[in-house]
Amino acid sequence: MSAKAGIIGEVFEKHDFPFNYNILHDVNLTSNGKFQIDTLFICQYFVAILECKNIVGNLYFVNDPPCLKRELDTVRRIHLRVRKYK
Repeated sequence: MSAKAGIIGEVFEKHDFPFNYNILHDVNLTSNGKFQIDTLFICQYFVAILECKNIVGNLYFVNDPPCLKRELDTVRRIHLRVRKYK
């Protein structure tokens, strides 16, 4: 198990979910090529794909437009679009 998988496991252990769930780490799959998922959280209500990145700066969500922003100590900012899936 990698260090980041251990950290994610510890984060989920701190929460008491009112449902059963499974966590899979370092999932390797094939579909039109190979791909890897850092962590897969599976329960009866949803499946969440968690990709862990080592990102510098402060991250925060904004609503208009819906995106995740990263602010560094410098003036430079990076905007990532957030798409909602229904």
